Amino acid sequence: MAKESSAGISEQLKDLLAQSENQMKAIRDQIAEQWDAKRKAVTDLVDQQWDAQKKAVADLLEQQRKAQKKAVEEVQNAIGRMGRPKPS
Repeated sequence: MAKESSAGISEQLKDLLAQSENQMKAIRDQIAEQWDAKRKAVTDLVDQQWDAQKKAVADLLEQQRKAQKKAVEEVQNAIGRMGRPKPS
């Protein structure tokens, strides 16, 4: 009877260890899924911020280009008016 009792306890321990191992694997998998989800969320956020900053810089450069073009045209017009005789 002691052998049977010992074998039963041994079997129970094996079952408990297997359950514990399965729970640990499930927790590990859950952590890995959460990690991947967070990594993807951070990557998406960084990409969105990068795109927004890239667009802001492109818009600013376009505004500066237009302002410089307008300034050059105004200077050219002023120079052109300086060389013409004044109407009487």
